Amino acid sequence: FGTGSETRDFAKVKDVARALRKIAEGGKFEAEVYNVGNNAEVSIRDLAYWLIASLNRDCEIRFSGVTRKGDPERWCADVRLLRGLGYKPSVSIEQGIADYGSWILENIDA
Repeated sequence: FGTGSETRDFAKVKDVARALRKIAEGGKFEAEVYNVGNNAEVSIRDLAYWLIASLNRDCEIRFSGVTRKGDPERWCADVRLLRGLGYKPSVSIEQGIADYGSWILENIDA
């Protein structure tokens, strides 16, 4: 579904765990809201192409062109509070997708 131009901000689970540790060790615990992400928008179309490339596949990506009601067009995490605790992502989205593609190729029979 969607157009492929929608953006999201992704984080590798390793970085999510690191962020939670930073919050546990340095958070004030006064009802703050910490967003976790790479602070970088990535289009769903780009994400799909990177994943296909990491799988050494050549296939067509199709989107419905119809966005679901309530889905935001753009979504990027504001990680300023988290950065204030010394957090910064260790894995870029490109590297995370490449790692995931490698894992799939090593662990799942196609």
